[in-house]
Amino acid sequence: MPKVTRGFYAVGKGRQIGVYETWDDCEAQVKGFLGAKYKKFPLKADAEAFVASASTGVAAVAMVSPDKPASPGSPSSKRATPYTRPEPSPAAQLVSSSKLAPQSSSLFTPKAPRVVSPRPQRGVPMKIVAWTQRVNSPDIKPEDERLWDIVYSDGACKNNGKPNAIAGVGVWFGHNDPKNISERCPGDQTNNRAELLAIIRVLERAPPTERLLIKTDSQYSMKCMKEYFPGWRSRGWRKSDGTPVKNPGLIRYLASLLDKRASQGENVRLQYIKAHVGHEGNEGADQLAGAGTSYPAVPELPWDEFEQKVRADLNKMETADEDKGTVEIEEPLDLNFYAEGLADEAELAKELDLYADALVDDDQLWRELEEA
Repeated sequence: MPKVTRGFYAVGKGRQIGVYETWDDCEAQVKGFLGAKYKKFPLKADAEAFVASASTGVAAVAMVSPDKPASPGSPSSKRATPYTRPEPSPAAQLVSSSKLAPQSSSLFTPKAPRVVSPRPQRGVPMKIVAWTQRVNSPDIKPEDERLWDIVYSDGACKNNGKPNAIAGVGVWFGHNDPKNISERCPGDQTNNRAELLAIIRVLERAPPTERLLIKTDSQYSMKCMKEYFPGWRSRGWRKSDGTPVKNPGLIRYLASLLDKRASQGENVRLQYIKAHVGHEGNEGADQLAGAGTSYPAVPELPWDEFEQKVRADLNKMETADEDKGTVEIEEPLDLNFYAEGLADEAELAKELDLYADALVDDDQLWRELEEA
């Protein structure tokens, strides 16, 4: 019976790359495969990111304790590193410098070496930075859209830019779906605000999902999320010239909702579609937004308070993740089947040297040999 454990096994290099739910399925793809690369993750989205990065040669990392600076001496700042076979130079040098090593052999069962998680931007957890990278990924292919939960958002504004402007918000989940939204845009009445609010309503109302694809005809919203958000965040939500961004409360709240979904392992993507060209969902969202302009005016909402509540929830989640500790691969890996695939004994010795380099000291190797 296959061994089933919590988590997902990512195979970046093996007989068939992909994400597997059991160790037995993963082992079938890597056992005896020269240069196999694989790793276990608690979240499926992280496993998928590892597979994608492994195929391009870019290193993938798993997050732990995201909101505190990493320090080599603290358990919460470390993560388990799975066995990764070294590639020919220069990849072999990269493996050696990063202290990656096999996790076990037929003689001993050492714990995986750990390294400190890098931080790409001070004060911004890597899982949160990840959504800005994902949202900039290429559009989903039509044949792959069946794997995604798709929602359409739209904003409408009569007399946009004039004192008598009236804006409405529309979100379309499907025909007669109770989650569909049609409402008046609160506060200032502009088309851009209505478009942003529509995306916010999607993030508020869409059930938790591994893949959420939001389709919009708003170029403004696309530029905000795909181009401007990282820079605005790093400058304290200011433009490059130092002036505050427009709709700051709305934008910060939107960012907090994206941060929360990213921390939960969700993959949120935004995709532009042309308006009024026959997209059923876009037409549905447009009608809902248009209907929203007929509703009574709504005063501005306390976006800062909404953001603070989401941030408080994020802090609780991150604290809970810290308390759980580091997630490590539970199944010991047998070096015997790797030895079968090695070109010669010198390559095996090189493998063992990599493992020894990752140990705290020489005594640790002898202790583990004695305990085997």
